[in-house]
Amino acid sequence: VEEPIDLDHRIFRNLRVDPQGERLAVTVLDGPRSDVWTTSIDSPKLDRLTFSGFNIEPRWSPDGEWVVFASNRDGPFNIYRKPGDGVGVAERLLVSDLHQYPGAFTPDGGSLVFSQAHPETGMDIWIMTVRDGERTVLPLVKTAANENMPALSPDGRWMTYISDETGTWEIYLRAVSGGGGVRQISDGGGGDVFWSADG
Repeated sequence: VEEPIDLDHRIFRNLRVDPQGERLAVTVLDGPRSDVWTTSIDSPKLDRLTFSGFNIEPRWSPDGEWVVFASNRDGPFNIYRKPGDGVGVAERLLVSDLHQYPGAFTPDGGSLVFSQAHPETGMDIWIMTVRDGERTVLPLVKTAANENMPALSPDGRWMTYISDETGTWEIYLRAVSGGGGVRQISDGGGGDVFWSADG
């Protein structure tokens, strides 16, 4: 059953539902601007989350407290986070000269899988882990092809992503640990993978 969410007519992109299924984070394009907004599903009213730069690709933290997003407010697209209620200032999680875009959190919220654009290897998939306040960044999938749009299974064991290694964007599945090889899921093109809640 489809039901429209009663919001103003805007150009919406990058829609993400929070883990509780109650709120949305969405990119709103408005002329040259792009900002992240949030709204309740039951009581639709857009609340603006970002106010500077060009902001895209919002993702909720597993506890629903934070929204991470990519912004070019300080140069290249890097990853920032801000409380989902909009109170406070945005915090830059990674500082890099390379463009970076958030993908998905692990279930415990301790790690974030993201895409990074490199001039030699193209788009690659990396993981940032936070332990004792220290951030460690390691590559997950880094080849001569482009890999992008990582999504994690609800138990955090599996990752889907898209790659153009065959010349066409296709969806692939692999264990986050890297073991067991890689399986191609789509045939004839694919993208924008979403996992069901039960995995």
